[in-house]
Amino acid sequence: LAASAVRAQARDVDPRKQPEKHAALQQRLARIMKRLDVKEFDLGGRANVLVHVMREEGPGDKTNADADVDLKEASIVFKYFPYPMRITSGKLLIRPGRLEFVDWKLVGLHGGTGGLSGTVKLAKGDMDEVEPNLKVHMVGLPLDSLLMDVLPQPQDRWVRMLNPSGTIDVV
Repeated sequence: LAASAVRAQARDVDPRKQPEKHAALQQRLARIMKRLDVKEFDLGGRANVLVHVMREEGPGDKTNADADVDLKEASIVFKYFPYPMRITSGKLLIRPGRLEFVDWKLVGLHGGTGGLSGTVKLAKGDMDEVEPNLKVHMVGLPLDSLLMDVLPQPQDRWVRMLNPSGTIDVV
């Protein structure tokens, strides 16, 4: 990770239509990026990919593609909880209308280990409308400033008032 670079931006918010929301997201990203003790966090990694492309015979038939992604060394930051995680192993199965997360082994940037599995259904094939059904567990996740900065507002105020320290297990 030390040789990679962080590239982050507030997406899904048009700065011309929602300048206040865009500015708030950019400030939140800036706080999070300050907390990372590496210069960059590459949102990618190594994987083996197998793609199946299928098409029925005949004119006008739709082509479908499935992909099996076998993750070897990857990193990820989720859109709605932007805490950087490394993926040491697992599979991502890409199917029409859904994504399947199979036995992901996770490691936190500053400690903690865990896993992720489940599915995300795409409503009408639209990535903005999804139905997640994910199970995440973490053991020994540090209660540090990086974790505090990714907590949603205004709920983060209550956690900050408690001023927790140490580690936490999340199930």
